[in-house]
Amino acid sequence: MRWMNQVCILCGLGIVCAIAAGGCARQPQGATQAAARSVAKWTEALKDADSKVRIDALNHLGNAGNAVPEQAFAPVIGSLKDPDPAVRKEAIRNLWKFERNAGEAITALTDVKDNDADPQIKADAQTMIKAIQDRQRK
Repeated sequence: MRWMNQVCILCGLGIVCAIAAGGCARQPQGATQAAARSVAKWTEALKDADSKVRIDALNHLGNAGNAVPEQAFAPVIGSLKDPDPAVRKEAIRNLWKFERNAGEAITALTDVKDNDADPQIKADAQTMIKAIQDRQRK
């Protein structure tokens, strides 16, 4: 009877280990896939005629940026060329969330600072460049 208890305990431990290992391995991949689907949805929303929808999409893309920066960063950078200054301002603000892409963000922000028609957007780009550079020094 004692060997039966040991077998049951070992089987139970095996099942728990298998579930834990399988669950841990799949969860990040599943989370990454979900984030990628979300990025695709919000990237599509950047084409909406309503600037409020585009601003909302930028916030979502910025938030998804940590999970899938290779997919979320480019649409945010692309929004620096949006015709609406409010959307460009939001794109600038959301670039802060892409810490791993700091160099590329500075390059794009420098272009905005030098070439945007709106003086406030130029100033916002300069402020964000300084903030990113300060963060890199720490």
